[in-house]
Amino acid sequence: MTPTRVAFKHFWSGFQNNPRRLRQWEMMFPNLCKFDLRDVTSTEEEPEVVFFSHFFGTSHGTRRGAARGLEDTGAVRVFWTGENEEPPDGWDYAMTHSVTFTQGPYHLRTPHWYPWLNLYHPEGVNALIRKPDEVMPKKDRDVIFLCSHDTPERTAMVKALRDAGLQVDCYGKTKHNNTEGAVIARGAHYNLISRYRFALTFENESAPGYCTEKIADAFAARTVPIYQGYVDPAFSISSVLTGDCISAVVAMNKHNKSVSDMANGWCLQMNELPEWATPEAMTAWWSKVLGREPAQ
Repeated sequence: MTPTRVAFKHFWSGFQNNPRRLRQWEMMFPNLCKFDLRDVTSTEEEPEVVFFSHFFGTSHGTRRGAARGLEDTGAVRVFWTGENEEPPDGWDYAMTHSVTFTQGPYHLRTPHWYPWLNLYHPEGVNALIRKPDEVMPKKDRDVIFLCSHDTPERTAMVKALRDAGLQVDCYGKTKHNNTEGAVIARGAHYNLISRYRFALTFENESAPGYCTEKIADAFAARTVPIYQGYVDPAFSISSVLTGDCISAVVAMNKHNKSVSDMANGWCLQMNELPEWATPEAMTAWWSKVLGREPAQ
């Protein structure tokens, strides 16, 4: 059987221009490795499947208009986004955060924490599953804030935590105050987060279904998330601090066992991946999208 010809359109420049984009895509969605795909984005060959996103020539994309240049290709058009966006006009299958966008078997809700962990954590999404013989990472610091841009809610929480006597170390581009050098690279941040008892993990915005890597990174590092946003149904709310939680953070910070119990507790419902994220379900999804069975 010949490989399926695929192309990538309207992604952010760092991905779109990367010659290893297919390999990255297969890391984000590991079950794709079971299928024989060939990237023809930079060739004259016509693709059979086009993966596209919402970056139509702008940094933040658009929610309007059709999938530009894809209307008459004859290819299967698969929309994906890690942002709080719904598909533009002109798609055959869609993968988004949305819990309100219902298109039956043609839409798969795939919140951004799923491809992010697969791409950057050595264990992928399996890092969220608690093992009985795990050793709790040594935690000798209070709160970490790792973020590229600020919001009023994040600013207020950082101030409130500091006013309560907690040390808040900021490693991202926002409020950068650490003494350990440059901004931490993606993938290297899990070891850093694991040294902290708490991680400030506010989403960029609060919207139904919008749950990104921020809370999942804390879970994967066995650190308690201080969270504002939509709590994914896959996650256990008992593993998250939300709302006006300053007094709870202060109290827990004085007792390592309280932090350990919460950080080592099940962050996934029943300590299992949600049904849609299981290898069997993802393989079935890609088989439907690609119109072929996985290689034996």
